Amino acid sequence: RGEKVSSSTIYDLASVTKVLATTPAVMLLIQEGKLKLTDQLGFLLPRFAHTDLSNITVQQLLLHEAGLRPSVSFYDALIDQSSLNGRLTGARQNPGWVQLDTNSWGNPFFTFRPELVSRTQNANYPLRFSTDLYLSEEVKNILLNTIASTPRCGVGNYKYSDLGFILLQQIVEKISGKSLDSFVEERIYQPIGANTLGYQPLNKFSASRIAPTQNDKFLRKSIIRGTVDDEAAACLGGVSGNAGLFGTAEDVARVLELFIQEGSYNGKQIIDRKVFRQFITTHGKGNRRSLGFDKGRASMADSASASTYGHTGFTGTCVWVDPDNELIFVFLSNRTYPNRLNKKLMTEGIRPKLHQAIYEALGIGA
Repeated sequence: RGEKVSSSTIYDLASVTKVLATTPAVMLLIQEGKLKLTDQLGFLLPRFAHTDLSNITVQQLLLHEAGLRPSVSFYDALIDQSSLNGRLTGARQNPGWVQLDTNSWGNPFFTFRPELVSRTQNANYPLRFSTDLYLSEEVKNILLNTIASTPRCGVGNYKYSDLGFILLQQIVEKISGKSLDSFVEERIYQPIGANTLGYQPLNKFSASRIAPTQNDKFLRKSIIRGTVDDEAAACLGGVSGNAGLFGTAEDVARVLELFIQEGSYNGKQIIDRKVFRQFITTHGKGNRRSLGFDKGRASMADSASASTYGHTGFTGTCVWVDPDNELIFVFLSNRTYPNRLNKKLMTEGIRPKLHQAIYEALGIGA
C-alpha cells in the first residue's frame, strides 16, 4: 500500500531544477554585470579553453542550441570493468538483468571502483551518491572531462541537453565563488520563505517526509529517497544544474509567484525586471524555448497563452507560468516509483489535461 502524501510532502523536482535554480542564478549574475549572454565557455572556464566546447555561449546553453548530447551515462566510470561479465547495459534481457526502460536492460552483477566509491562517507568520499554510497571528488573531474571530450552535433539547432545545464552550474559557481545550492538558497529561496526548496534534503528533513523516486535494483541497489534520482546529478553529489532540487508544491509556487511578478516578491525586487523580461521574451529556434525555460505547447494546456513558460521533469513534475492570464500551475509526482517503466503520466497526457482543467474551471480560453 502506498503512503499518503500531503501538502508538506517534499518531491524530487528533477529537470524543474533548471528553471527554479540554474536559470535564476544566471539572471542574478547577469544583472550584477558579472556575466553576459555572449560570454564563451572557454573564457569563463579555462578547463574548456582548448576543447571543442570553447566557443559555446551562455545563450546557446540556455536555449539548448550548443550542439551538446542530451545526456551521458557518467556512472560507467564508477564501474570496475573487470568485475563485469559482458556489458553493463544492453537492448536485450539476460538472466538476472534489470529492466531500465522499454528497450533497455542493466546488468546488476558488478562492483564499483573502490578508489571512487565507498560505503562510508569521509574526507576522501564526501559526495553522496545514494543513501549508503559515497563518491570521491575525482568523480566530478571525470564527469567534466567526459563532457569536454564529447563531440558536438547540430550547433545552433534546438537539442535538449542536461550537459548544458551542468556547464551553467560550473559557470555560476566559478563566478559567484559559491556552490549553486548555497547561492540560490541565500539569494532566492530564503528571501521568499521557500524553506523546503533546496538540494540534499536529507541534511534538513527526515526521509519519511520525502517521496521516494525509485527502487533502483540496477545501479545503487536501494530505494532512492531523499537523494537525487538523476544519475548525472548523483555523480555530482546531488548538487547539479540539470537536476537535484527538492521541495514542496507550495514552495515551488513561491518561486513561480516571483516569476509572474517579474522578479518581485512581496514588493521586494529580487531579480531585475529588465533581465527577467529578457529571459522570457528571447526565443530560440522554432519558439520551443526562451532563455532557460520551455515553451513546448504539447506539455501544457491548449488554453494556455502564447506567453506561457515553464518546465517538466523526469520524475513527473511540471511548472507553468501564464503571465497573460496571471496563472501559475504546479504539479509534483513521483511517477518513477517503484521504477521508470511507469509512463502513464506521459502516455495519457495527464499533466496537460490537468492544466487545461484549471483553465476550464476558471472559464479562461478555449
